[in-house]
Amino acid sequence: MKKYFILFILSFLSFKEILANHTKGGWMFYEYLGPGTAPNTSSYRITLKLYTECVLNAGQTDASVPFTFFDASTNTVAYNISVPVLSDININNCTLQECQPCIDDIPTICYKIRTYELIQELREVVGAEGVALQYH
Repeated sequence: MKKYFILFILSFLSFKEILANHTKGGWMFYEYLGPGTAPNTSSYRITLKLYTECVLNAGQTDASVPFTFFDASTNTVAYNISVPVLSDININNCTLQECQPCIDDIPTICYKIRTYELIQELREVVGAEGVALQYH
């Protein structure tokens, strides 16, 4: 019994605190810009907005992310495009009592919005292509 108690204490002391700051949410949307330069194509602005905490650990931000395009008729990957960050802004909540009249100790909340944007020509075939973020 003493051996198990010592083993438990040693294993308990060997654990480090582990925290994770990661993407909290996001959305991808597109805007039709008009006919493409090649026949039977259309030009689109594809935007991705990712929401995270303001303070991130090293390695938790990407200078670019892969937009993966799929052939919707076969559900296979057609191609990937690396898209750089367009903007990176921090948003803070209002901590004035008039903004939060029902809360006595108003917490400070900060979140980051990272925006990635790509202008891409896509084929004009129904169900031809889809796009998604393939995140690691």
